[in-house]
Amino acid sequence: MIYAALEAGRCFIGYDLLRSTRGFRFSAHGAHAEAVIGGQIAVGGGVALHAKLPELAEIRLLKDGRPVQEARLAQALTHRALEPGAYRIEAYRRHLGRKRAWIFSNPIYLQ
Repeated sequence: MIYAALEAGRCFIGYDLLRSTRGFRFSAHGAHAEAVIGGQIAVGGGVALHAKLPELAEIRLLKDGRPVQEARLAQALTHRALEPGAYRIEAYRRHLGRKRAWIFSNPIYLQ
């Protein structure tokens, strides 16, 4: 089961020393379909991307490696995507006086 999830890209990297990443979710919701990390969904008339974090953090949504939206000290981020691309989440927290990488998700592919 674990190897199948890794092969399908349904995973993320988390640095649990900062805070537990348990409960992190990233999903896409279209008119007729839904997708999770590693999945694909048709853009159609638009897709709502939702990220939910277990703790407050700086959240960045990237499309094809470029930032498209950011939320500071938030636990959630929602974005309406109208263009195809690979969308993924990065989250950062402060620890010992510095901003540290906390969560990096694999992408959801909008086609």
